[in-house]
Amino acid sequence: MTGKTSVGVTLHYEMAATLEDFQRLLPAVATVEYHPTLNQFTHVEPGKCWNLRLSNPRKRHVAGLKLPLVDVVLTFAGYTEAEIDTVVERFFTCFRRGGG
Repeated sequence: MTGKTSVGVTLHYEMAATLEDFQRLLPAVATVEYHPTLNQFTHVEPGKCWNLRLSNPRKRHVAGLKLPLVDVVLTFAGYTEAEIDTVVERFFTCFRRGGG
């Protein structure tokens, strides 16, 4: 994404993570407040904000493994496309898991 955006932007992901993972890792992305009744994290800056909502927690079975899965919706308001790209890149850097 590049340029300016005047309307909200919504991004959808399916992630192998738990609520506890988000509570532990999101503070490395930005200062957030968790709203348990909405199952949502919120980051607010002057004139803009983003929300991360979790839904449909479940398990995926792969051979003998049981992996947590959750649907993630990131909603941005008041950000330029470049700013959204920066937040999303930081988000995935903090949540990236490697094997080895």
